[in-house]
Amino acid sequence: MNNLEDWHYFNVRDLPEAPLLPGAAIPLISSLDYGRLGVCQLPRTWLKVILEAKGLLHSDYPGCGDGLDAKVLKTLGLDRDATVEFLQSETPAYSVFESWVSEQKRGRIDGEAVKEWNHFIRTREHLEEKRNSILDFLGLPNDGNMTSAVVLNHIEDWEYAYRELKSWAIS
Repeated sequence: MNNLEDWHYFNVRDLPEAPLLPGAAIPLISSLDYGRLGVCQLPRTWLKVILEAKGLLHSDYPGCGDGLDAKVLKTLGLDRDATVEFLQSETPAYSVFESWVSEQKRGRIDGEAVKEWNHFIRTREHLEEKRNSILDFLGLPNDGNMTSAVVLNHIEDWEYAYRELKSWAIS
C-alpha cells in the first residue's frame, strides 16, 4: 500500500513539476514491485513509459521496447502499442493504469501465467558477462554471492540515481 501511495503522489504531485528537474530520471521501481493485480514488473514498465512520455527517462534505460517490459505485457495478453499509447497520452496514476489493464482483460487475468511470470522475475539470474558488467560498474567483486538479475539491476538503478543526483548537486 505504501508503494501505491508513493507512486500516486509521484504521478500527481512530482511529475507535473518535472521540467524543474535538472537531469534525466532513473526508474527506481524494482521489477519485484507489484500493485493490486500482483504482476511483477508492471509498475516499472508504467514508470518507464510515463518518464519517457515526459522526456525524462534516462538515456541508459529503454522505454517499452523489447525485454521485460514487452514480456510483461505479452504475459498479460495486452497489445504493446495500445498500452504504450494509453500511458503516453493519459500519463495516469498507477492505480488508474491497473484499472485500465483490468478493463482490457474484462477482469480475466490469467492467474497461472502471472504466477509463472512472477516466478521467472524472482528467480532469473544474469549471465556471467552481464553480471560482471554490473558488478564492475558498482565497484564490487564477482565472488558469486550476488547472481539475482533483479537484485543486481535494482542496485545498479540506485547507483545510477546516486551518480545523477551528485551531478545535479555539482552543476
